[in-house]
Amino acid sequence: MDEDSSITLHPTGRPTVTRRWNPPLDRLPRKPAAQRLRQALGDAVQARVDSGLKLTCDLSGGLDSTSLSFLLARSYDQPLTTLTQGAAAPGDDDPMWADLAAEKLPGIRRLMLTFADLPTHYADVLDAAKVPGTDEEPFPGIEDRPIYRRIAALLGAEGSQAHLTGEGGDEVVQGGSAGVFDLFRTQPRVALAYLRGYRALYHWTWSDVARMAFDQRHPYPAWLAARARRLTTHSLDDESSPLIQMPPWATPDAVAAMRDLLADEARRTRQHGHNWTAHHTIWGIRLCAGLVRRTVPLYAAEGVRLTSPYMDDAVIDACMSAQAHERRTPWEYKPLLADAMCGIVPDQSLARTSKAEGSPLEHAGIRTNVAKLAALCEDSRLAARGLIDADKLRSICTSFQMRPFTPYAMSMTFSCERWLRDLESTAAMEAS
Repeated sequence: MDEDSSITLHPTGRPTVTRRWNPPLDRLPRKPAAQRLRQALGDAVQARVDSGLKLTCDLSGGLDSTSLSFLLARSYDQPLTTLTQGAAAPGDDDPMWADLAAEKLPGIRRLMLTFADLPTHYADVLDAAKVPGTDEEPFPGIEDRPIYRRIAALLGAEGSQAHLTGEGGDEVVQGGSAGVFDLFRTQPRVALAYLRGYRALYHWTWSDVARMAFDQRHPYPAWLAARARRLTTHSLDDESSPLIQMPPWATPDAVAAMRDLLADEARRTRQHGHNWTAHHTIWGIRLCAGLVRRTVPLYAAEGVRLTSPYMDDAVIDACMSAQAHERRTPWEYKPLLADAMCGIVPDQSLARTSKAEGSPLEHAGIRTNVAKLAALCEDSRLAARGLIDADKLRSICTSFQMRPFTPYAMSMTFSCERWLRDLESTAAMEAS
């Protein structure tokens, strides 16, 4: 049974496994795909309205949450409360765009959180999981947990019963730019123009292009098997495969174990979707959905249902049915969503081309809470199992030797460390 299947238990106790979802082919031109997305996203928001719950909504300034706010304002017959966070770093223009959108949403009540109102990343990393169900698996992004808790508490105090989040918009609406290499097989001239655009936008070198094209010569299982054979500890500079790297604090035993696990997975797995673009899009959606699912209990503890309309099946199908090179381009920002929301969201908001980037805030959290991170390296449960070199991890944390993907690797490592400690706490409580 895989992620796209469901299981039905019959009265006799006999289980039946059926396929519940197949990714659509990306064949629809931009205009009909946008119309399909307009309908699906509108229906998704309306379903939340029809629940009868008191709703609140993100209004970050980004196009995803702005679209939800305007859709919600059309049919919600109560005063709408929106949530906006202050600028996280110099150059973060999200609040300005949220203010511009709010001017066109008369009658809304705005909850404003400044940078000073929020805890820092990793602020609660020494605290055990306090919410039932949050220790079932590692929290994907332990550094963000205190921020989610603070927001959930604020919304709960305001009487929110369900909060609409824009999470998933990036993954669903546009997918990955890697689609340019699939495009070479069908429209080489268009693909070449896109490749030039992406090189300029993301500062790809020709060696980057060659590596990505080489990686995608074969279907995903073959790629994964090759990646397993090449797996080593890494300086975390490589942007092509940040999710399949072992950080420099991983032990040789950990690398060997991961290599065996990946090789075994390569023998059993399959490619999701008909090409690499669809595969990357689906995996991005699943990673985001996992984060949302693990965050739900934190909101539920404050009496709030966290809900993401972009994760609805119909919305995902509408976006993935669009031609991939029209869903995401180097020259326009989320063109499919902009077309879908034309006439609903003001043109000024639809014309936004910038996107805030949160790494300065994460780096600040690491610096502020470095003593707590170093404390997790003491008597490390991961080190006790021979998986990490705690001294090396501590050295990198305390000396701030940050490569491009060091914060991500630290997040995953400390999420696992916190999880193992929480399992011990839960077992001790059950035994007492």
